[in-house]
Amino acid sequence: MPFPVRKFRKAREATGLSRAEFATRHGIEPRTLESIEQGRRTNPTQDLIEKLCAALGVTCEFFFGEDLPEDGDKPGRGRPTAPEPAPHPSKGKKGRK
Repeated sequence: MPFPVRKFRKAREATGLSRAEFATRHGIEPRTLESIEQGRRTNPTQDLIEKLCAALGVTCEFFFGEDLPEDGDKPGRGRPTAPEPAPHPSKGKKGRK
């Protein structure tokens, strides 16, 4: 399965760091990061994927799970949004005495 470039780029951009700043701060070669974001490196090593996950504070499931929401629904800091809480069981029940 190819690495999800779009998810990674959006998550990295959500950190507020440029590509070069992110790479330098997390011990990744800037050229490696560039080749991933530009889609030239589609199968990074497991070690590199784990390093990227640690840098973003996400699990590997973030990259290989569900797709990102549309651009208008941006998750914070590169993490998926939390699901809506379930309604309280006593709300919405009519006719109870």
